[in-house]
Amino acid sequence: MARTGMRLEGDADMDKRPGRIEGLADRDFLERLAVNALAPVADTARGIVRQRSGRLHDSLGASTHLSHSQAADEIRDPDVVAAYVGPGSMAQAITEEFGTVDEAGNPYLRPAWDENVGGVQAAVRNGLGDRLRRLAKG
Repeated sequence: MARTGMRLEGDADMDKRPGRIEGLADRDFLERLAVNALAPVADTARGIVRQRSGRLHDSLGASTHLSHSQAADEIRDPDVVAAYVGPGSMAQAITEEFGTVDEAGNPYLRPAWDENVGGVQAAVRNGLGDRLRRLAKG
């Protein structure tokens, strides 16, 4: 599995303030940032998904938690902050997106992701940049 990391250069005084750099990796901050960045994807998906009963529409959201059935298949790494966007645990979510043998799919999540991926990246980049600037200033 590929890992990502961060290296800071250009501020020699930053090495003298390691406690502030650790603040950049505050789990609560990173989780809020990720969920807020993913929220527009869920909003767009709600606007695209067909509504029959409304349950699928209402289950779409962004969170740091999975349903029990979804979480059962996941191996959590305590050093990784994970956030998710999509529907709750519903079989019709999969068949709606991808279809079945008898019915074509009606994609809603992939188009929502494609429409918002640049905004998600920008929100994370800007949120981390703002936080880093505040920590660097002290």
